[in-house]
Amino acid sequence: MPHADYLRSIASFFARRCTEEYIRSALATAMNQPAISSMQDVDELSLLLFQWLESKEETSGSRLETLLSDLSQPSSANASKRQAAEREAAKKDGQDLRMFYGMEGRRQATIALFNLALQQPAPGTLLLFSDENSKWMLDNSSFSQEWFTLLWQLILKGYKIKVIHKVSRDIDEMLDVIHQWLPFYTSGAVEPYYYPRLRDGVYKRTLSVVSGKAAVFATSIGENMETTANFMSTDKLTVDSFTNEFYSYLALCKPLIKIHPAKNIRLVLPELFSFEGRGGSLISRSDAPSLITLPPRVLESISHPLPAQVTEDFLESFSRYSARFEEKLKTDPVFQIIRLAKPEDILSGKALVGSITTDRDMQIFYNAQTYTDHLQNILRLLTLYENFNVFIAPDEADGYSLYCNEENGVMILKEDDPPILFELTEPNMASAFWDYLSQTIQYRQFQPYARNASIQQIRELIDALAASESTITTREDA
Repeated sequence: MPHADYLRSIASFFARRCTEEYIRSALATAMNQPAISSMQDVDELSLLLFQWLESKEETSGSRLETLLSDLSQPSSANASKRQAAEREAAKKDGQDLRMFYGMEGRRQATIALFNLALQQPAPGTLLLFSDENSKWMLDNSSFSQEWFTLLWQLILKGYKIKVIHKVSRDIDEMLDVIHQWLPFYTSGAVEPYYYPRLRDGVYKRTLSVVSGKAAVFATSIGENMETTANFMSTDKLTVDSFTNEFYSYLALCKPLIKIHPAKNIRLVLPELFSFEGRGGSLISRSDAPSLITLPPRVLESISHPLPAQVTEDFLESFSRYSARFEEKLKTDPVFQIIRLAKPEDILSGKALVGSITTDRDMQIFYNAQTYTDHLQNILRLLTLYENFNVFIAPDEADGYSLYCNEENGVMILKEDDPPILFELTEPNMASAFWDYLSQTIQYRQFQPYARNASIQQIRELIDALAASESTITTREDA
């Protein structure tokens, strides 16, 4: 072969320089020779490279034959040309690709995309991602209102939404994002995600896709969006391509918030009880004494409004989680910020047992004895376990319960009807909630004898209930 010496020299040259593992791995893939990735002998690698290059040269004749064969075919047989012709035929007045400019153009493109989605006969999936500055949406209040309204219309129509949020180290910005999207999260139609690694922040991307129908896409440099071109395409192949791009990126992401909606709060409580029993320091804040510290026998005695089968299943799982929680107190610090009911509310049967039911027809209330039993069990845990701490919150009820584990993230139980449980695992978000609750506790610890003060408040309430019950009994006897 006339070029054999030349090819042998090339092979020897490359073999001596393939010292890095990633180079050998790439070469093994290109040559379809897996053994090359671990090959150490330079001469052996040189020979394989020479044989491979030699075989490539021998195929040039067959490639010429293929070229001549293609030339003999009618031009209409070319697949790419056929595909292009089909696209041209499918165009409607050249509107399969539209362009919009700047931030105002971004708003117009978004409205057009949402309206197109609403015009579809059946709901689908809306895919959203942007790591660009959100001022294009938030700086214009009328547009923001229209955006919120259209998104709600899509949800009510039955659309499912997957959104990849921009998550930064700026906790205020992150909390703004959560606040903006929280109403949509409660619908159960939105799946929020985030990319866990840092991005360079130079090239920024926005991609919105109505699967199978249309896509809006744009790229900007840094914070410059004023002159950015925004494109909207309804071409099926283009839309499918951007759909694939979104899901490829989604595969690298993690859930920002896991949403556990349920028709009945007892269906999400096992998730919450399990979270309270996990390893790691725990801080919780609730509008009533924590359900996990209620003695199982007391829960059984007051659960009569619930159906028999529901009560049996719930009590069985509750007893198991309650025991696991007490085991946790032997090793991990637990801080509970709770609110105590007023004596008059307890005595009149208005003190609601928290986190069991949101159904008004099956609400469960304490009486003086069951509330006292719960408080006495809290005192028992405070006496037995130094890791257990309770702080009495003087402020008004929040309408939610917050649980933060230093190692396992955050749980937020919103006791609406229907209830919904949020689980946050993104590290910066979890740290923000942990710092917030930690500061609350530290503030209370500045007060002298904070732990003893809580114990004293609990004992005073027990004594007040006992005295009131005694007075009522005396009056009845009289």
